[in-house]
Amino acid sequence: MAAFTRQLQRAHAAVGPPRPSRLLKISKTLPGDIHLARSTLHDNLSGRRLTLPAWDWVATFIAALRITAKETHLDPDKTVGTIEMWSLRYQATKRSLKDGSCDEQPLTAPIAETASTAATRQAEYKITDSASSGTGTDAEKQSRMATGSSEASSLFADEAAHPYQEWFGDHGEELFRAATHEDAEAACRLGILLLCIGQVETALIWVELAAISEDAMALSLRDADSEQRRELASAYAYELALPVGTLEEDPLAPTGTTSRAPAVYYQAAATAGHAGAAYRLGLLKEAQGEPQEALRWLRIAAHASYPEALPRWERLHHALLNEPEDD
Repeated sequence: MAAFTRQLQRAHAAVGPPRPSRLLKISKTLPGDIHLARSTLHDNLSGRRLTLPAWDWVATFIAALRITAKETHLDPDKTVGTIEMWSLRYQATKRSLKDGSCDEQPLTAPIAETASTAATRQAEYKITDSASSGTGTDAEKQSRMATGSSEASSLFADEAAHPYQEWFGDHGEELFRAATHEDAEAACRLGILLLCIGQVETALIWVELAAISEDAMALSLRDADSEQRRELASAYAYELALPVGTLEEDPLAPTGTTSRAPAVYYQAAATAGHAGAAYRLGLLKEAQGEPQEALRWLRIAAHASYPEALPRWERLHHALLNEPEDD
């Protein structure tokens, strides 16, 4: 609880902090029944409160801070954080309160928000975008959000899943959707992949969620020194990519159910500097008919002194140089 309060305090301080009157005014422009008040602002930020505030209050507070950040030309994602990130923090805090002191109902899938919370989040963009464009956001989407239809949560979930799809393809989106429904293994895998690509803060939220369920990899990542965490994550990503029960040279060897997308894990681990992953990714790219990408990853593995990488790179490079030219 204290850690969550400190996170609220840091987000508040990162944007000024803004005057309470400004936050109160912004909150009144947002949809829903929750408006900020001086007394609740003080209680929730002072550390005196012994229970978590309602999620709708947190979402409204964060949306107001994000609007304030945009007004002062700050990046809201970096200074305040996304609604998605805060939803995960909120769930992690609630699940870690073992003494039953929290009087709110548990959130089983915080990303699939209520229609009112989704509307609050959408209104943040409407307010700031309309100031510059005069048109606001897409009218049809706004209408669905504002009316509180069941599509609001789906729209939010689709938008929240988008960066994971961009980072890790379809497998990333699958992991995201599973993790938001309390799949500890999926949450841990997301944490591992995100640590490998340097998305540390978001990664640690997923790791913490998985650690609550006693996931062994998540527990070791959570307790690792910050300087060693990325290296450990790359080793885990490499392990997850390997064909189950084998160390075969062929990266396309049949895999078990826990290794459905080896290229995603190889690439994440290689990005974090794992030489073996870079080598196997090179083999995979070669097998998939992408010789230039194969050369790139084999060269990276060779520079990291992976034993088989240089001979493999030389053979592929020589083969490409001697390919007959098309007439």
